[in-house]
Amino acid sequence: MFPGDTAFFGVTFADRVDFIQSQFKVVNFRESTFESRARFKEARLGHAEFHAGTFEDGAEFEAAIFPGSVGFRYTSFDAPVRFRKPRTSAETCRIDLRGSDISGGTFGQASKGTVVYDLQGATVGDLEPGDHREDWFDRLHILNTTFDGFDFGSYHDQLVAANWRLHDHTPEIESREAPTNGQLENTYLKAKNGANEIDDTQAAAEFFRKEMLYRRYQYAKQLRAERSLWNRTAAAWQWTANAMLDVTSGYGERPSRVIAFSTAVIVIFTGLFAIAWPVGPYGGGVGYLLLSLESFITLVLGGGVAVEDPLVRLLAQVEGFIGAFLIALFVFTLTRSIHR
Repeated sequence: MFPGDTAFFGVTFADRVDFIQSQFKVVNFRESTFESRARFKEARLGHAEFHAGTFEDGAEFEAAIFPGSVGFRYTSFDAPVRFRKPRTSAETCRIDLRGSDISGGTFGQASKGTVVYDLQGATVGDLEPGDHREDWFDRLHILNTTFDGFDFGSYHDQLVAANWRLHDHTPEIESREAPTNGQLENTYLKAKNGANEIDDTQAAAEFFRKEMLYRRYQYAKQLRAERSLWNRTAAAWQWTANAMLDVTSGYGERPSRVIAFSTAVIVIFTGLFAIAWPVGPYGGGVGYLLLSLESFITLVLGGGVAVEDPLVRLLAQVEGFIGAFLIALFVFTLTRSIHR
């Protein structure tokens, strides 16, 4: 038992350290190095700080009792760290791992109370929940987090249920400061890169869509904030291009959207042809649809029916240009989806 303030500031522990069932009122392990395995099994930690420390052979905090917050900021875990079956005396316990380098480990949950792992700006490897909780991501605060060997594939069901959102599961932390769109774009960029590293193409595709979505939100904010007409015009163009890529193809990840958008184009031009050419081609109302289909798949209208009205021909050429673009886009997205 350590009833008072205990300081191990900058200490190097060469041999294995066992603080099993130890009780600390206030303890400071800042900038300490544990060259061998550190064990804090069933330890009761009052106010504890491990900031900027190094655990070269991993650490065990199995069944440790934590207060409302424990600090591990900028700490290096060169081997897995185990938070198995943690306990907490608070309603919500925050394990602060911001900026830390975590090679892997187990991030478990308490039977009573909530344990939240703050991974903002951290680098994480192969993590697991330990008790296979279905809402594990609800206990991880992910923002500007780098994924280095993290297995997204094991949690696809959870991610699908959350619509592949990583950042809004821990209101206990996020209520303090809402993330910016730039931070969220970078968060999903890092998640996409991490998924690509382990060849999880489905996760990479979904995180890419999130990345592009938050980039669009930044364009919208820039459009509202800019005073320069030139900058506002540029932001409006970037927002429009981004939105159109989303609507037409889901940022190149949704072939079905290309088909739906193409169908809408054909129907719209069917109506425009009916307005511009009252006589109608092919001797009936369905002729407008046939004319629209012909226009969609060719750049130069001709063959099926003679069209001399310049407005009708102009509409046909416009639809032909759009059709060529959408056909190419469909081939691209289909190939991309098959590859993924």
